[in-house]
Amino acid sequence: MNHPANPSELNNAGLDQLLRDFYRREMPSPWPAFRVPTQGTIPSARLPLPRRRPLLAVSTLSLAAALGLLLLCSWLLPNSSPSPELPSIPFGPGQASRPQLPPMPSLPPFENLDPSPQNPEK
Repeated sequence: MNHPANPSELNNAGLDQLLRDFYRREMPSPWPAFRVPTQGTIPSARLPLPRRRPLLAVSTLSLAAALGLLLLCSWLLPNSSPSPELPSIPFGPGQASRPQLPPMPSLPPFENLDPSPQNPEK
């Protein structure tokens, strides 16, 4: 495809004409004549339905039965066993100790933290 030297040279009317010419060149000049399909072809709406596999129904039923059994067991299992007695844990005063930390270093006064020097040396 030939690109213009400057894309701003194409205005909307020129671009429309360029695209119209391109697509008209791509279409066949005389349209092909309609050909009637032969009698041996069957329209897609009348194709015979494929036979269902019997294993598909069996596998679907077995999956549904397994899920039902799983849900039933998960619903009945917590209700079937008595709850165990929780051991009593005496809570008294804590016995944990914390190691002694070293003292914090002293910081300079706040006034001395000015980043700009008062008397710049030249």
